[in-house]
This record gives sequence, structure tokens and C-alpha cells, in this order.
Amino acid sequence: MTDTRYLTKRRQGYYVEIEIPPSLRETMGKKRLVKSLGTRELNVARAKRWETIAALKAQIEAARKGSAALPLEEEALGYRRALMQARGDAEADGAETGIRDRYFDLLGKQTGTGAFGDGEFDPESERQAGLFRDVAAGKATPLTINIDDWLSATGLPMRSISLHRRSINALIAWMKEEGLGSTVETVDRDIAHRFLVTFLFGTRGLNRKTITSYRWGLTDYWRWMVDAGRIKSSIPNPWEHQRLPKEQTVAARSAEGTHETERPFTAEELGKLLGGSPTPRTMDAMLFGALTGARLEAIFRLRVRDCDVEGGMLSVPPLKKEKAARALPSHPKLLPVIEARCKGKGPDAWLFDDIDLVKTGRERSMAESQAFGRYLRSLKLEQVRPDRRRSLVNFHSFRRWFITKAEEAGYPESLIALAVGHSRKGMTFGVYSKPDMQRQLKELVGSIVLPEPIPPDAGEAPSRRTRRRSSAPKEA
Repeated sequence: MTDTRYLTKRRQGYYVEIEIPPSLRETMGKKRLVKSLGTRELNVARAKRWETIAALKAQIEAARKGSAALPLEEEALGYRRALMQARGDAEADGAETGIRDRYFDLLGKQTGTGAFGDGEFDPESERQAGLFRDVAAGKATPLTINIDDWLSATGLPMRSISLHRRSINALIAWMKEEGLGSTVETVDRDIAHRFLVTFLFGTRGLNRKTITSYRWGLTDYWRWMVDAGRIKSSIPNPWEHQRLPKEQTVAARSAEGTHETERPFTAEELGKLLGGSPTPRTMDAMLFGALTGARLEAIFRLRVRDCDVEGGMLSVPPLKKEKAARALPSHPKLLPVIEARCKGKGPDAWLFDDIDLVKTGRERSMAESQAFGRYLRSLKLEQVRPDRRRSLVNFHSFRRWFITKAEEAGYPESLIALAVGHSRKGMTFGVYSKPDMQRQLKELVGSIVLPEPIPPDAGEAPSRRTRRRSSAPKEA
């Protein structure tokens, strides 16, 4: 069979035609390079083509070096899309030729000859070339390549998105450490089981709840890739129906004295927090948490328009399963803080605007969450257990403290649920009239009494930096 690679015939003459890699087409302004060989004779064209091919490939390589280099996987996916979108055999053949050429470019020069006469190449170059070829041909899908599209489509809150990103990054790191590569097609039920049970549960010691969250995210990622046409529907989902080892029951751990759950602050702990030297932002956030029972992210999503200073009301933004903002009376001790933070701002301004620029994909409250964690540790109040990811007391403990104090004051569960945004079980929403409901909520919020601040021990060294305790103006 006559070898006519790279040759095409136009108006009786022969031309060399080379496909430009999809990742460079925008840079070079065309899909392919074409150059006349100046002959109508096939044998002459076959002899002359190689010098022209080398010159055209040099143009492509110069464009590759001059542009921002794409990761190899991205470049391979460009060829993959070109193959899928090819109109007719000619475009498909051009894409396949481009894949083959790039494969040999990555393979590099032969370093030796094997026992059976086959060529030997640098192992790393051979691995990269093989991965490029498999991804470009649709035989392999990098685990990382669809993450952003999937997470954008989920509509999940930022904290859940961060958890799912961590789960996939942990899987990729573990697979590389085990020498398993990092493609979707590599993951079968055995590898999935080893990751969940042997590594996460056994080696890292994560609890069942966290591992279940990892498994749920990975299961959904695989389903989404099938639904979006990113992987073949014939690829089974290795994460479905994976069984996790059973942990000790709560009763068994309680009997051994090892069962501890996250809890509210004690009066002494809260007193120490209020009597320490936090930043003004942290002090205000703590007061909001203790006197509204709101979640930290809800506090940091408050805008000036959500605060009716004169009317003494807050409109707390919805989070999680809440369908709408909820009206909550402001605690008298919180009003000066709200007034100070609203002063001189427009209605759309954030109430807590003294934070660093929020990175994409992170909650507004992330910086304060970390700052509060550091403050908690500085007072030696953090309680970390080996089997738990976070301290038994954390910012959410303000919310638990608020609920506990309302229960101790004798208020019904349904009213407390209304105040903190929990669903009200077994209760018809029309039981209370609106004015009566607001009155009861105002009484509930007003019943919350903060403990007296407990200053640091006199024997402790004073803080290097003297900080203002709150943005609220001091009373005369």
C-alpha cells in the first residue's frame, strides 16, 4: 500500500497538511498547516515531504513554547474533543495523526533495544506518552479534569464543596502513592474498598460519618460524569453499595467512657472567651453567636439592610435547608454592636466587612472560623480527640449554648426551633399569630444572659498587642 501520510492532492498538485493541536489553534489562528510541494508527481511528493513536515512541525513547536503551556492532560483532552467533534473521516484522520505525532514527540529518542528487538525509551517519557495517548484516544479520563464542572453543577454550599474536593484529592494522592495512576478507568470496586476501608478507616482513622461523606461525594462524581457524557455509561460505579466497618455503638463507647460529642460552652469557658483579648471582629462574632444562636456563616452573610436598628430586629439569611430568611429580635446587649457596624455604610454593605478578600469556593466566614480556632487554642480551651477532626468545643458551641439556655428558661422546643432556624416538628405554623410570635421570640432572646467575663490569670504574661474588645461604643 502506498504511503501517503501528510499528503493531500489539490488542483492536480500535492501538498503537505499537518493538524495543529487543538490547544494551539487559537494562538495560531487556524486548524491545520498546509504547504505546497510544487509537484504533481506522487513519488516526488513522497520524497520531498519530510523536509516540509519538519519545517511545519517546527512552527507548531515554536507556538507551543511561546504560549502558556497547557498541562499534558488538558492538551490530550483537546485532541479527544477534536476526535469526538470530527466531521467526516478526513478530520478524524487528522486528529489521529496529531495524536500519533505528539505521542512520538513525548516518547523522545530511543535509548536502547530490548531482548525481543523492540525499542527502549526513558521510563518517565514512556509513561507520559502513554497517558497522553490513552487520554486523547478516550481510553483514560484523569480524575481531576471534571471536578470543577461537577462541583459547579451540584449547587452545594461551599463547605460541602470543600469536603468533596478534599475527598478526591485524598483519593488521587493515595492512588499515586500506591502506584495506581490517577484515572477514572483505573478505579474498580477493589481499589475503592481499599481506599475507604484500609486507608481512610484503618490508616488515617477517620470516623464512619466522614468516610460516608467521602463515599457519597465520589459516588455522585461518577454518576455525574456518566450523565454528562464525560465517561462511558458502561463503566460501573465502584463506590455504590460499598460497606464500611461498623464502629463501636454509642452505648459501648459510653460504657468504656470514650464516647464524647461536641457540646455547648460552659459558663466558665464562655466567661474566659469574653474576658480574653480577641480581635474586635472575633469579639463581635462571639456576641452574635451567643445572643442569636445563628451559625457563623449566617452571621457573616448579614448585610446592613438585614439590620433594623430602630425596630430592634434582624433578618437572618437562610442556610442549609432553610427556605427563607427568618426575623429575630435583637438582644439589647447586641444593639450597640449592630449600630456600630452599620454606621456609615450603605444598605448592601456587609455587616462584617473587615475580612480579607474571600477566595473563590470558600465561605465568607472561613477566615473568622480559623481565627476563632486560634483564639480558642490560645486560651487552652480547645478539646481535640484522636478520633475526631475538630474540637469538641468550637464556634458552633455558641449556638448550642443559646439553645441550652433557652431550654433551661422553660421555653418550648417549637419556639426555640423557630429562633435558631430548625424545622418545627409536629407543629402547625398557624398556632401563633405573628404579633404573638414576635413577642415570645423577643422574650426568649431577652432571657439569654451572658456570664461575667473572666480575665486571664494575673500570673499570665500580658498579650503583646492590646486589642479593643468590641466595635460597639463604650458606655459613658
